[in-house]
Amino acid sequence: MNRKIAFVVSGFLSAAWLPSGPSEVYAQSGESQEPLLTWRAGGEATLLKPFLGDSTALRVREGDGISREDFRTLDFESSLSAGYRVFLGAESKYGIGLRGSYWSMEPELNSVATRPPANGFGEVTHPRFGSIDIGSTVPADRISASADLKSSVANMEWTYGQSLDVWRWGIGAGVEYGSLRQGYRARLVNDLAGDVGSIDYSRVFHGTGPTVQFDATAEILPRWDLFGALRSSLLFGASDSTLRGGEDLDLTPSLITTDNHGRDDALTRFEGRVGSRIHLFRSDRATGSGTIALEGQNWVGAGSPTSEQGNLGLFGVAVGGELRF
Repeated sequence: MNRKIAFVVSGFLSAAWLPSGPSEVYAQSGESQEPLLTWRAGGEATLLKPFLGDSTALRVREGDGISREDFRTLDFESSLSAGYRVFLGAESKYGIGLRGSYWSMEPELNSVATRPPANGFGEVTHPRFGSIDIGSTVPADRISASADLKSSVANMEWTYGQSLDVWRWGIGAGVEYGSLRQGYRARLVNDLAGDVGSIDYSRVFHGTGPTVQFDATAEILPRWDLFGALRSSLLFGASDSTLRGGEDLDLTPSLITTDNHGRDDALTRFEGRVGSRIHLFRSDRATGSGTIALEGQNWVGAGSPTSEQGNLGLFGVAVGGELRF
């Protein structure tokens, strides 16, 4: 009887010291388990320059009243403008994940102003907006024009990625929401009479549709990666336009024109990125990195502040940081 009790006690003590599952095996052997879910969060500052399909702000005709007549345009110009992007995603150890991102930018476009030629044989006009005409041939008139532009994009997509040697590739598919607002304003002011004419025009597009992305990363050095990504989106929505013009504002009565209309619309958006990633720190729990990339976007069919025809291009750099945990 005593031998049986001793056998049971020794067996119990042995079982208490033996690992009971894989987690204890990893813990006691010093190995670490691959996490079931890896989170990825970060942000970027984008510095992009807009390229308008039609950048005409004003048109100028000059001549001598006899045999010479010259035409030129004054165009809107822009430089690198700041925007921001934030993203959050999660990926399982099987490569399947979910990712969301949001990007917004409001570029700065210069204002343009001029007067008709002083000799009286010329004219300053503006892009066409229906029947509104606040062009002038009077040297005492001054016409100015300005434009605004704002774009934003939100994505939510399923992702799948795998590693192969030093390469890691991934694909994503989901839904994208895009918004684009463009506007044009012009003022005609006489040195004596004050405001003579005005144009206020804006067009806003909102659309939603499918988006797909492909990305690849190559590990060049233990702390340095190169990466690239391509995205294509097809957005279906509506464009709403608002136009208000004033002519002969120094007279009574003056002529006021308004035109508000909306229509179904669709546009395609392409986005490409090529850059490098430097891993700043790595631990068992988290990895932090910094990124810098060249970025380009093409909004096909977006038009410009003065026209519903043409494309909108954006090109520049994106600098950011990322945390994986």
